[in-house]
Amino acid sequence: MGARTEKWASKWAEFSSYVAHRGVIPMAVRDKLASYPFFWAALGDLALRDRDPSRARSWLERGAVVARNDAERAMFLRRLGECATEAPK
Repeated sequence: MGARTEKWASKWAEFSSYVAHRGVIPMAVRDKLASYPFFWAALGDLALRDRDPSRARSWLERGAVVARNDAERAMFLRRLGECATEAPK
């Protein structure tokens, strides 16, 4: 995936997370995002930046479940390892 797509996914996840916590994302959009592994990667990254490894772990685990190939799955497993080393807030 290119840097441009990753940047878009990150920004979309930031917005979606903000909106999702308020229950405003339409169900159809939520269902599409749920099957997109990099949505969960972006949410996991945001949680790690916020020093919330338990939330990051749950989102990265969801991403690993919907990963489309071994390379994506390996990325999620690597990121899950970072959750173990991240100090909670």
